Amino acid sequence: MTSCKPGDIVDLPFPVIATPEKKLRPTLVLTGSAFQANSGAVGMMMVTSAERGSWDNDIELSFGKNLDEGMRR
Repeated sequence: MTSCKPGDIVDLPFPVIATPEKKLRPTLVLTGSAFQANSGAVGMMMVTSAERGSWDNDIELSFGKNLDEGMRR
């Protein structure tokens, strides 16, 4: 099993709306090694720059004036 640390960005396959295909999307690791070892799970959240749709529990993150710096396109 691969070890992930909180703050790591990993690519995971997410379904694309209205199609059966899956696409790799960046996700942010939220949980640490103790949680992962005890539960056998990793807590993650999807990272997106899409503005055309939103979910009820979306959280907007702000990184200052260089918002796109470091994000893959």
